[in-house]
Amino acid sequence: MTKMNEGVAYAQSGRWAEAAQALEHAGALDPTNSQAYYNLAMAQLELQKPGAARDALQKAIAASPEVAAYHEKLGYVLSRLDPPDYEGAMRAFQEAIDREPTLFRAYFQRARILEKQGKYQQALEEYTRGIQAGPRFVEAYAELGRLYADLGYTREAALVLTEGIRVAIPNTEEEAHLHYLLGTIYQESMNYQGAIEEYRAALRIVPSMADVLFSLGWCYAEIDERDEAKRYLRRFIEAAGPETPAHIKQAAQNKISQLGG
Repeated sequence: MTKMNEGVAYAQSGRWAEAAQALEHAGALDPTNSQAYYNLAMAQLELQKPGAARDALQKAIAASPEVAAYHEKLGYVLSRLDPPDYEGAMRAFQEAIDREPTLFRAYFQRARILEKQGKYQQALEEYTRGIQAGPRFVEAYAELGRLYADLGYTREAALVLTEGIRVAIPNTEEEAHLHYLLGTIYQESMNYQGAIEEYRAALRIVPSMADVLFSLGWCYAEIDERDEAKRYLRRFIEAAGPETPAHIKQAAQNKISQLGG
């Protein structure tokens, strides 16, 4: 316990290598201490060592197989190996669900794997189960709405995202992201006024969201409100960071020029 507490203290200060060393020592001293192995797995993930995290979680499960969270985290780690072990991950998530049917993150992670495998109907069902198990799990609304939109079901996507906005904690980045996603659906449907309303709602929460600024400027250009279009496109250029592709910045500059700016 002393070694485990030492490892936790290192982890809290971001000293992950020292945390892993102390937690590994704790597990060696007491192999029945499943919490030490679980904490070790978290430290190994921070150190970008998914294989070591998998080994630690397997030891945690051997010590306490009844803990659903250990199985869920093992599934997460297996899905991020190189190459991923999706089959093992799906088994681990099912083990977690069998032990704790309301563990919404297990459904969510299963849905992500199914989507990557092109099993879109099953992915939709798993995202939905995740929402049913965790009605305030906003990330599941975002992913389910996005997948519906990608598959061309814009009405269903809008309904899911609207419900997500309703349950989201007000004035959080999660709520802003849902407004942005809903705005993209309206924009693609050429409902520019609806898109503008959602984009502006997102910006009221996070004024520097570059993607939203770009999309909002583009929507204003589509309805020929040139001054507003130029204003938001200029704000986008100012807010865009180095990760923003150069051709997107150039597109904004070109549009400003076309609008007479």
